[in-house]
Amino acid sequence: MGREWGSDKGGRDAWVAWLSNVMSEALRVLKPGGHALVWTLQRTSHWTATALEDAGFEVRDVVTHLFGTGFPKSLNGSKALDAAAGAQRLTIGPGKYADRGRRSDNQVFGAGTPSHLEVETLPATDAAREWEG
Repeated sequence: MGREWGSDKGGRDAWVAWLSNVMSEALRVLKPGGHALVWTLQRTSHWTATALEDAGFEVRDVVTHLFGTGFPKSLNGSKALDAAAGAQRLTIGPGKYADRGRRSDNQVFGAGTPSHLEVETLPATDAAREWEG
């Protein structure tokens, strides 16, 4: 976001020192018996835990937020089973998403060679037929 608090502060040690100072003030104004829920990216969560401990907090629990970035968003199990078996699927025609051009003001953008061709195929193995659809 381009804010001062969002910068890297010059590396691990500088960042831990900065957050420790911030969290020391938070601990100072926290009511007795109060707790803090602190969110951090998993990649640097150990830096945050170190800063919290340096500030005087006791880290009791850690809740992990896992991102799905880089993972496939969907998988056609039937096609995957055929691919794993080395079976060739029979192509029966274009799929419902074959035309991926965007239409705006009656103009077609992205026309030309499609970057992704979707075709309709039939399962080739018994396992694929069981998982089709």
